[in-house]
Amino acid sequence: MIYYERKVNESLTRTLTLNENQEQTRKLAAGYQNTVLRLQIELMWFEEIFEECKKNWSIKVKILDLF
Repeated sequence: MIYYERKVNESLTRTLTLNENQEQTRKLAAGYQNTVLRLQIELMWFEEIFEECKKNWSIKVKILDLF
């Protein structure tokens, strides 16, 4: 009887640990997706700035006829 109760408790403990790990994994995955999305948005922002600078530089170079 005691052995059976211990086995049941161990099984429940393992199940709870698995559920906690699944929840932690889900939270980590959600956080990762959020971080990736933020990085993509920032990258797009930098690309837009870079393209704008490139256009302005190209216009200045053509005006000065340096290259």
